[in-house]
Amino acid sequence: MNKTYILLALVFSMAAHTGQQFSADSGLPALDREWHGRDYLSVYTALDQGDLALPVLADQSGERFFERLVDPQNFALNRNRDLPLDQRMLDFQQIQQGFNSILRIYAFKANDGEELSTEIATMMAFSLQISALGVDLVNELMPTIPNDERYEARMQGLQTMYDGLTTSFVGAEVSLSETGFYSKGDLSIILQGMAKSLPKLIQGFSSDYKQELKGKLRAHQQNFTGTDLELLRNMIQQL
Repeated sequence: MNKTYILLALVFSMAAHTGQQFSADSGLPALDREWHGRDYLSVYTALDQGDLALPVLADQSGERFFERLVDPQNFALNRNRDLPLDQRMLDFQQIQQGFNSILRIYAFKANDGEELSTEIATMMAFSLQISALGVDLVNELMPTIPNDERYEARMQGLQTMYDGLTTSFVGAEVSLSETGFYSKGDLSIILQGMAKSLPKLIQGFSSDYKQELKGKLRAHQQNFTGTDLELLRNMIQQL
């Protein structure tokens, strides 16, 4: 594993293949309902403490786990404007914290030599959807910020949050060069996640980063064909 991938694992900041299978009987969230922030945190805790065997896509129960883990339906609470915004923001923060912590476990296990490239690619693509959700919530929050003596400080705080939301996109772009770790199918998963989230995340990109990203995406074109190449070209046009 090269240094770039090690850095990527740290950006998304161990569990062993021991412990119980995923089961609601153990106190873990059920797989047949949408998950909320606290559910992601409980799964991370179970993995981190070794109480849950690391789910993998090659296993039937692991496949079901991933279907729930990366299901956008888990955002239903966050998108429900009938609920208070502060409640939805708190749940979003828990989703982001729990999911990124789970991803970090997978990244470090892969760094130790386990074959988890497709799992990580799938999770990386979903992390971009989480970031895009964060942009929507921030946009909803901004009009509610009072224009008082603390307004400038609050706006700076929101910009810091925007900057943090772009981190997953930066990591995803770096991953497009990791052809020694990811298969073509894995890279396609990451690319699709980037294309889906870019219209939202671009709102927080600085002018300099837009130009930098445009150049990097152009360089990646030589490594993709077909639908993936079209996605790249569409992203370049958006920038």
